[in-house]
Amino acid sequence: MKSKPSICYLTFDSLFEGVGRSQIVPLIRGISRKGYSVSVISFEKGKSDLQNFDFGNANIDWISLPFGRAGLLGLPGRIFRMARAVPKADIYHCRSDLPVLALLFKKNLTFLWDVRSLWYDQKSLIDGRKQSGLMHWIARKLEKYASTRAAAINVLASPLLEKLITRNGSIPHIQSVIPTSVDLELFGHSAEFPKKRIIMLSGTLNNFYDMNLTLKVLDWFNDDGYEVVWCKGLEALRQGVNRTYIETRVKKHEEMPEEIANSTFGIAVCRGDAGDVLKGVMPTKIAEFLAVGRPVIVSAGMGDLDQLIRSTNTGIVLDDCANQEEVLTRAIKLLMDPNLSLRCRSLAINRFSMTKAIDSYEEIYRKLLLSRDIN
Repeated sequence: MKSKPSICYLTFDSLFEGVGRSQIVPLIRGISRKGYSVSVISFEKGKSDLQNFDFGNANIDWISLPFGRAGLLGLPGRIFRMARAVPKADIYHCRSDLPVLALLFKKNLTFLWDVRSLWYDQKSLIDGRKQSGLMHWIARKLEKYASTRAAAINVLASPLLEKLITRNGSIPHIQSVIPTSVDLELFGHSAEFPKKRIIMLSGTLNNFYDMNLTLKVLDWFNDDGYEVVWCKGLEALRQGVNRTYIETRVKKHEEMPEEIANSTFGIAVCRGDAGDVLKGVMPTKIAEFLAVGRPVIVSAGMGDLDQLIRSTNTGIVLDDCANQEEVLTRAIKLLMDPNLSLRCRSLAINRFSMTKAIDSYEEIYRKLLLSRDIN
């Protein structure tokens, strides 16, 4: 058995935006630094000088492909380009469902199906589409194919495993739960809360988030003297939020630790009508707030996040508080606790550490290689 297999990481995301910066790049850097030969395929937009991306001297072969036409009409072209570019590797790491299509016509490949969400269901919610029709049928067939052909599966939250079994009949025997992870060195602990009280929105805000409830809660905090800040990336499509008191700042990922340290609470509220999609949700922004030592305000039902927040007393789950008085009273009690920041940091260390995630993925690769050699 080879001790250090070659890994090919396949993603339709850009390495320059959102999850690319916060999740993919740190992960493949970490895997490479453990001595693995890593190749990564991603889709990039615009005319930036892509070859200057800094991988920190890691041994990574990056194949950057043009994103091409946006939307579902450009999807076949992206799949075709990725399929043509797939290099030889011992193990293929497919981020979500679509990269599985690029392996469809390759024989005897060993791949990890890294389920980041119920992909098409979530996209339908964001785009305002009905979960029916030809594309929905194709997406369900793809999910079924991945569930039967993948050698291993990872999900962000444990409730999704049972749901995938219900939807597809079976899933791979090699299973893991590795949630959204954060670089704990970049997002270092800031024990002291700022004197100015600030509640922060972070990152992308799309139709998957319950903006009506979000704005209601922000109104409550603003009425209580909090400032409200939305820090977003350049790629964020939404230009503003329908409240004049919200200050919008465009920030790079590496600037976010300081912004979070200067805040009091983070907030992420998903739609309650999202159904099964919620079972696999674990927003990156939540892990980043906790890592810096800041409590969070969340909606119920996002994977197992609400249970984690309740059990560690590191924030507010909105289902537990029905009105403005209850929410603000809960916030005051939290901020009076001198151990709050440390508890938030401890939760991030225990559950959302990028270092632990890298170790966990390495263990999956070992199991996959052993399983392949035995078979």
